[in-house]
Amino acid sequence: MLRINVNPVLRATGVIGVVAAMVTGVTYAALNTQATLTANTVSTATVGLEVGTTAVDTGATKPGIAFTSVVPGTGVTKSFYLKNTGDAPLDVTAHVPTLPGAPAGGYGFSGFENLTVDITSPDPACTGLVVHTTMLALNSGDVALPCNALPVTGAEGTPRQYEAHVDITPAAVTGTHAGVDVFDLVFSGNVAVVPEP
Repeated sequence: MLRINVNPVLRATGVIGVVAAMVTGVTYAALNTQATLTANTVSTATVGLEVGTTAVDTGATKPGIAFTSVVPGTGVTKSFYLKNTGDAPLDVTAHVPTLPGAPAGGYGFSGFENLTVDITSPDPACTGLVVHTTMLALNSGDVALPCNALPVTGAEGTPRQYEAHVDITPAAVTGTHAGVDVFDLVFSGNVAVVPEP
């Protein structure tokens, strides 16, 4: 019979090594855990902007405003309404893509920088906010409206009222009648950037 004598010190070292390996494996398994969020998706906010000359009739495109009987230096104020039908607040700008043509009798004034437009809102959240601009500036680029961001109201909500005060600088008047032909006023809404905390 073959008998192998194992040194007691080696045997003890081997047992300690096996136990250490088992403890290490158990410790690792006990500290390794995970949790899973399944079926994740990503989608953007939807945006929607409507305009109108009354609070009850807004849409993507509506007939504009006739600023008549403007007395240079006094001007005329008319209301318009913007409704945010999306699901994110919007920073709104205005732009006139093409300068208006002259009516049959001519412009009767010099320089589109002299056709001024002041935009305000009677909304209590917008008290004291005014944007002073001109037809030239509106044609040169986007002009931010006062009181941005336009809050979400949804399709059934109440739009925000704005007022446009149009005037012609008296010193720029060159004839007995001054004015411009039809033009488009385009409003654009971009999702308002909210700073991260």
